[in-house]
Amino acid sequence: MNFNAWRQQLRLMEALPRLLAGESVQSVAQDLGYGNARAFSAMFRRLLGENPREYLSALNKLSELNPV
Repeated sequence: MNFNAWRQQLRLMEALPRLLAGESVQSVAQDLGYGNARAFSAMFRRLLGENPREYLSALNKLSELNPV
């Protein structure tokens, strides 16, 4: 894994808990050094196959189907 791929993985790991806690995509993107939410969302989609809102929506649907 090259440095850029490693850095993107790290940023994704930092972003997920914050997004799950309800922080805005814009806020998370800015704090992680992205110039805008669109650039962050593009990276997110490249790594996880969905944009942040779609990903979180799918997680919420799964949690409704399988409550803890």
